[in-house]
Amino acid sequence: MTKRILFQLILPLFLIIAIEGCGGEDVSRPKDSVACVGNDCLTERDIEHQIPEAYRGMVTPEEKKEYVKIWIRNEIFYQEAQREKFDEDKRIQSLTKQAVKDLVAKEFIDSELKGKIQVTPEDALKFYQQNNSMFVWPADYLRISHIFTKGMSGISLANLMLKQGEGFEDVAAKISEDEKTKKTGGDLGMIKIEDLSPEISEYVLKLKLNETSLPIHTSYGYEIFKVTDWKQKGSPQEFEWVKDQIMDRLASEYRQREIDRMLKQLSEKTRIETFDWASDVKLDQVR
Repeated sequence: MTKRILFQLILPLFLIIAIEGCGGEDVSRPKDSVACVGNDCLTERDIEHQIPEAYRGMVTPEEKKEYVKIWIRNEIFYQEAQREKFDEDKRIQSLTKQAVKDLVAKEFIDSELKGKIQVTPEDALKFYQQNNSMFVWPADYLRISHIFTKGMSGISLANLMLKQGEGFEDVAAKISEDEKTKKTGGDLGMIKIEDLSPEISEYVLKLKLNETSLPIHTSYGYEIFKVTDWKQKGSPQEFEWVKDQIMDRLASEYRQREIDRMLKQLSEKTRIETFDWASDVKLDQVR
């Protein structure tokens, strides 16, 4: 998870918790505190609660530290705002009340739908087969693998091993210094041709399918490339390339369908009134 995604998820929750918090009362520091500003403390449990369950195992120590830094900064401002009675402003109170309602409603919906949204690979395949014209490559792509070393001696050894008949994937696993790709045979994935740097495209675009390049000196170091697939603009995308995309789309559609069902059911036993310019508002318009 990137820092940007993490903070988009948890910072709005921090603002609500800060406003609803202990407000500077004299309290003893919780044992699992990781930071305190005045008498208000941030605990391990606070952080855990603010990260969605599905992402908790993906948050790095560095991301947690960055969050603590932001929490301290905002807590300093919040406590000063309290001292100046800024939190008693009617507009702020209205925003806080609505933010709490929105959060509770969202958490309630998530709780009610937990385990109910099931999308199978078979669902995705059926959608793909019924809508395969939607899934085409938007540009020319190629899939390449590489063996990377910082020095010439390493790439020379890799080139010798390839000439002696060793497989590209095996040589990449043994020699390549690119830790992210060596375990997958040096695979760099599908790359849009127009996004290739000139120093690489000059050599790679001359290769035939499954052909290996000579050692190339680039601005990064030394590399040997292999083209493992080509995709022309407008050609069909194979199911495996779009399966996750389709499953995400179907999950979103299934979720909205369940929310609509819940909303209809609950609205039938709830008194709802609209007035003046809002008199023509319809619930089926809400997304």
